[in-house]
Amino acid sequence: MGEPLPAAFDPRAIGYIEARLWHAYYAHHWPRVALLTYRLVRGQMGLGPRPAIEAVGHAARAAVAWAPAQNDAARTRRELRAFYGVVAREHGATFDPEAVGDAEYDYWRIHREIVGRADRALLIASLERIPALLFGVPEASVTASATERERAVRLVDLITSGKQAPTEAAWREIAADLVRSYRLLRAEVATSRAANS
Repeated sequence: MGEPLPAAFDPRAIGYIEARLWHAYYAHHWPRVALLTYRLVRGQMGLGPRPAIEAVGHAARAAVAWAPAQNDAARTRRELRAFYGVVAREHGATFDPEAVGDAEYDYWRIHREIVGRADRALLIASLERIPALLFGVPEASVTASATERERAVRLVDLITSGKQAPTEAAWREIAADLVRSYRLLRAEVATSRAANS
């Protein structure tokens, strides 16, 4: 392992793909989840075809294990660690894939636990932790992007709880929030790295 993971993603592309991925996940449309995850890891994480398929397998198994109310937490965590293991291996990156996988799992867990609560501080903190570990920057440096991402999560929660109709306009708003979040994240990572270079 050598360099930190580059923040070379396209915020618009990744935001719109991820919104569609969330839509497919909550519809339990697993083939579409796998296809969209493949597009993400190929186009936005820069993995080759074979590593991308390997990563998608881990991501899909994590999603299927986590989706039921009586989920398989151990398998979910294991598959998330393995997913980030593929990304780290293929990039020769310095991040710890087990730590990032655990942070991703914590986000999934916290999100499920606090649905409907007004206080979202724990969720925002979990959304800071993932990119901080992934890109090697302080958690405090990615607060703006994590807060914008939490807004997208909250809108999804309104849909899944039946408080918001799953209209095209609602999903476009979620995608727009994700695009803003990724634009902020790319800028935050660049600023943090420049300050510490």
